Amino acid sequence: MTCPQKPAPNAGPKIPDETKPIRPEAPGEAERRLGQRDISNEELLGLLTLKPLEASSMPQILKMERLCHVDQWTSENFHSELQRAFTVAKGLWLGHSLVGLSLSWMLPPECHLLNLMVHPNLWGRGLGKFLVNDLIETAKSNKAYKIILEVKVGNKRAERLYKRVGFTGSGFRRAYYSDGSNASIMTLELPAPPGAPLVATKRYPPKPPLRGGPK
Repeated sequence: MTCPQKPAPNAGPKIPDETKPIRPEAPGEAERRLGQRDISNEELLGLLTLKPLEASSMPQILKMERLCHVDQWTSENFHSELQRAFTVAKGLWLGHSLVGLSLSWMLPPECHLLNLMVHPNLWGRGLGKFLVNDLIETAKSNKAYKIILEVKVGNKRAERLYKRVGFTGSGFRRAYYSDGSNASIMTLELPAPPGAPLVATKRYPPKPPLRGGPK
């Protein structure tokens, strides 16, 4: 893949081609770039591939979960979510390594972000913001105009990310995590076209897996 050109003023984020195959390379070539600072954030994004996340990648999904969360989902949690018709799951790949993912429910006019992770070696490189911006565009294309998420109280890094793209606090879920910590509920209201329904229909999807649930 070639490095992206500098975007024009006011242009949206460059979206890696979800259908473009991973560039052939020697095993471990791309993975050795994890954490390297010899390329810019823009060049790094140009090396990534975004594509639907599948259960066949479960070993890498669980490895990422262990790296990113103290309260962890199990393989059963992930398998269950990946099988739901209304789940949108995307993985961000560097070569053959999973370096980021987002998993959300699309229930128009609402979208619920369940899980968003970036490999710790690539924190601060813009991958989290890229995944959130992709989620926003996906929500719009599915006619979902309100995005909801939970973030652990005290997770300042995640809160800063979500606030930068426009999320605001809208409530709490008490003792949401296995250590008794509360979760902040954050929401983002998106512009909706005239006449678009803005109130969710009376559907009752299952509750998202709790962090730190049974192993």
